[in-house]
Amino acid sequence: MRLKQLLKKLTPFITIALFLVACYVLWRQLRNHDPSQLWSNILDIKAWELITAIGLTMLGYIALSGYDIVAVKFRDRNVPTWKPMLAGLLGYSFTNTTGHAVIVGGFIRLRIYPAWGFKASDVGFIVVFGMMTYWLGLITMSGLAFVLEPHELGRLIRIDGMWIRMIGIGLLLLLAVYLLICGLRKQPVKLWKWEFRLPNLATSIMQTCVSCLDLAIAASVLWVLLPDDGKLPLLGFFGLFAVVQFIALMSLVPGGLGVFATLMVLALGQGSNPTHVLGSILVFRAIYYLAPFVLGVVAFGCFTLSSRKAIARFYEDEPGATTRSGSP
Repeated sequence: MRLKQLLKKLTPFITIALFLVACYVLWRQLRNHDPSQLWSNILDIKAWELITAIGLTMLGYIALSGYDIVAVKFRDRNVPTWKPMLAGLLGYSFTNTTGHAVIVGGFIRLRIYPAWGFKASDVGFIVVFGMMTYWLGLITMSGLAFVLEPHELGRLIRIDGMWIRMIGIGLLLLLAVYLLICGLRKQPVKLWKWEFRLPNLATSIMQTCVSCLDLAIAASVLWVLLPDDGKLPLLGFFGLFAVVQFIALMSLVPGGLGVFATLMVLALGQGSNPTHVLGSILVFRAIYYLAPFVLGVVAFGCFTLSSRKAIARFYEDEPGATTRSGSP
């Protein structure tokens, strides 16, 4: 218990330290390059690349809403598809930028779903189910890319291609075990004092497909914006993107800020000018994260104002809902 309390206290300091380390490494990579060149590289991105990136981003956020749609379907809540789709769009427009999917995502959804009769326990389930779905996609995308493009990835991260392929096979086996358990086990799973129902095979396959689609589109947005020199094949880039996303997620830095850019510059800067790579990443963040966040803030404010009576009734009926939003 003491160790747990110590880690809880140290987490903010570790997060800040990781962010500062990432910034330092990024500075070392770019210190010999003219800063004005960065802006020039951003302006060099072609119009068709920007239009393609914006179009893919729109598709990407529709794919993101699938996390909520699958979760609500598995929860056996009979509501029109547009409702979890809207909640997913608004929720992820925030958490993609701010990070902390449980706390921020739970807070946003607790201001949306109650207007449609959902309870706090339903919202907690949707948030946790979405996180599990995301991890399934990371495992699947990484596994497929490691198996099919091991040598390109091995060259970038300086690990023998054979080991990369073995890791990929291990990840895919892990996915296969999960799908097999979901297909065969009908009884709830008990873990310490918690008991939960596993999704059936069809739902677990749907989880995997939704998350893979989300990651593939997000990776494609950045891939389109990257300079042509030293660009990885798309499938290999999917694997690199999934690995970098995983490390940025584990760093606990909100939105992977600094960490994601540093790792991408380290990996791709070997075959391309680092300022070219960084310029593409900045544009990617503006298109895929910042613009949806601004639109999400406006849309969330409008929704909250239009549904304030229904949400007020929810908090009258469930006075502990606010407390539970951070710990679903």
